[in-house]
Amino acid sequence: IYGVAFQHEVTDWLFFMKRWPVKISGLLGYTNVKGFYDLNTESGVPGSDQEVKLNSNSWLVTSILSTKMKTLNFYGGVGYYFGNNEARLLGTYEIQNGPFTATTVTDPISVDSKTKGIKATLGARVEYGIFKANLDYSLQNYKNLSLGIHFGW
Repeated sequence: IYGVAFQHEVTDWLFFMKRWPVKISGLLGYTNVKGFYDLNTESGVPGSDQEVKLNSNSWLVTSILSTKMKTLNFYGGVGYYFGNNEARLLGTYEIQNGPFTATTVTDPISVDSKTKGIKATLGARVEYGIFKANLDYSLQNYKNLSLGIHFGW
């Protein structure tokens, strides 16, 4: 798995926005997940070159609005995401049809899917000394509630 994201605050571009009690940012992010699992010893089905492969890519473009207080901050964002997934069951599998017959199947499963939609996020972050915590709720295909806790400088 790997990913990269770029975020930039646009409130610094204009002088009058620097005095606002909020920050406005834009974010562009990319994530890639690749997976592989060798089934040759695990499947229990005679055959060769048996494996599962997964490749998933996604992009996110979003705007973020946040307060800029010292201890407690609130934030929210609206964005658009899109991506694709490819899953493959590869190899040769000899399936028994009875005591004396078998069928050989090659690369039996291939699933491709695409996703896209709007994402909305609401959250809060508290900072007190070396303690920081954030609570985040996101709405998209699946709703997500996350809590992060951090101790340190």
